[in-house]
Amino acid sequence: MPAGTLGYLDPEFYHTSQLSEKSDVYRVVLLELITGQSPAIPISNTESIHISLWVRQKLSEGDITSIADPRMGGDYDVNSVWKVAELALQCKEEPSRKRPTMTDIVVELKECLELEVLHAMSCYSSVPSSANNLSGTSVDMHGEASDYPRQ
Repeated sequence: MPAGTLGYLDPEFYHTSQLSEKSDVYRVVLLELITGQSPAIPISNTESIHISLWVRQKLSEGDITSIADPRMGGDYDVNSVWKVAELALQCKEEPSRKRPTMTDIVVELKECLELEVLHAMSCYSSVPSSANNLSGTSVDMHGEASDYPRQ
């Protein structure tokens, strides 16, 4: 019997008591990353809603900015955040055979990362060079900064 916190276990498991290769927590973790919220979002003093239902509702209203973690300060590619949210919701599909594989998820996340890198580069290139304090730093695709010799 798997152990886990409510909101992290595969919802299909509750009905079938069967785990599959697509029974993972990725859907909730992705939603937590982009929203900065816990799996249970309070909607009143006595009620809460699961993060996936909350995100699905906001997306159906076309409201991506209200789900993005405010600590990002609006500094993100809207298409990337939207794509991650939709990907996370696809990971919650029932039955599990409709969910993407982990390979599909990795491919999609890499595309989102590319959008974020392009967004960061466009923001970086729009800063006047006199205000640019990162001139000796590069960022690789893993988000790690490194110094390189200027030429």
